[in-house]
Amino acid sequence: MKLLFLMFFALPLVFLGMTIVSFEWRWLLPSSVFLLSLCVVYIQSFPGFQAVSPSLEMVNAVKSYLPEGASRQQLIDSVQNDNLLSARLEDLERDGLTQRQANGEIKLNSSGLFLARVFFWYRRALGLPRGDG
Repeated sequence: MKLLFLMFFALPLVFLGMTIVSFEWRWLLPSSVFLLSLCVVYIQSFPGFQAVSPSLEMVNAVKSYLPEGASRQQLIDSVQNDNLLSARLEDLERDGLTQRQANGEIKLNSSGLFLARVFFWYRRALGLPRGDG
């Protein structure tokens, strides 16, 4: 998580600062668009490489039932496994966004709470109701 923050937030800011300090304004817009494009492509493709995605699990389930196809219940059963939830919980804990209490409960720490608030306000700014989106 810290490496990702460095790669996609800190380094672009340093690069932007170097561009401004060097007064090479003609490179500011193209380099900013390039960096933004890299960030967007990475963010869009990261779950497919790193995480177990329910959508990808369903695609794989449909593929496994070819050529007949899968029923709705078969698709639901394919994504209702404990691996999806446990893998995400492990990621949150490893990235320092949650911590496990002595009684086994999982709670957000200050970093996790900050990130949750950022997404809450972002979704509110987009006009998305809770649970939709």
